[in-house]
Amino acid sequence: DISSVSFVGSTPVAKYIYTECAKYNKRVQALGGAKNHMLIMEDANLEDAVNGLIGAAFGSAGERCMATSVALPIGSIQKPFMELLKEKASKIKVGESLDPQSEMGPLITKEHKQKVLSYIEKGVSEGALLEMDGRNLNLQGFENGNFVGPTIFNNVSTDMTIYREEIFGPVLSVVNLNHFDDALKIINNHEFGNGTSIYTSNGTFARNFMKDVQIGMVGINVPIPVPMAFYFWRTWNARRRGNKFLHKKKNYYLKMARRCRRGFSKHANYEIISLWINLKIEKELLKLNRARKSNQSLIKETQEIKFSQSLFLTMLVSRITKNC
Repeated sequence: DISSVSFVGSTPVAKYIYTECAKYNKRVQALGGAKNHMLIMEDANLEDAVNGLIGAAFGSAGERCMATSVALPIGSIQKPFMELLKEKASKIKVGESLDPQSEMGPLITKEHKQKVLSYIEKGVSEGALLEMDGRNLNLQGFENGNFVGPTIFNNVSTDMTIYREEIFGPVLSVVNLNHFDDALKIINNHEFGNGTSIYTSNGTFARNFMKDVQIGMVGINVPIPVPMAFYFWRTWNARRRGNKFLHKKKNYYLKMARRCRRGFSKHANYEIISLWINLKIEKELLKLNRARKSNQSLIKETQEIKFSQSLFLTMLVSRITKNC
């Protein structure tokens, strides 16, 4: 007899498999559709963000569960972001899979190509601005191939089909926003909370994003926060059905999350350093409280910790500045 079932695919099929397996009391994990967001703050290194997005959105022709299919540029960065994005996307070499010069290959089947094309047409009909159209790609010798070029929609709204549903192709939706909180709300409200990332040089934004975003896999200045082998893969929200995670048994009562972070650039806000030190201070104060020391002793040791914080921060910033 089959003791357990694991499935990765579309949400309707995942739901069906989970329901049928449950009838026969089988262990099951069924992983369905994904929609991954990338938030680009005004203080982000634009070159790094766009380079990361190009690979995340169009790598493997967008046919992967961790593909970034929604970009959320904030405020004044929107125009230069779109210009650089189109410039780099236009240079992607689309070709056959065996061509060593090829950077993006065909879609898996002719049927899936038609499905992706129908989503592009849907985006146009619903009012999104088609900044780059990959529908009319024609490669010599592969006229009947399943190729769709990089496609970029701008001014996408959250009620559009191309935003709400997983396309599983090289189609990127850009939702322009003005504030960090608006972006966080949009990401948390999407049905498919699979993976997400933020590009910023501000430690406060990075820390708040990690703390407040309700998504299972999170990247800081990392385009695709793919988990390590010992960590479960996929989502918290409607994407996952069943309490069985991949790779390793997890506590039944916890919603586990994975955070992936890359270091900030030399232009980064040093606030992240101070935040880290403050966390250490909080831990030390907690230890002191637990030890139930006298008020006088507590005040004295707190002052010593704060002096150490100031000294450490001064030395560390000085060293970083020299290295930069």
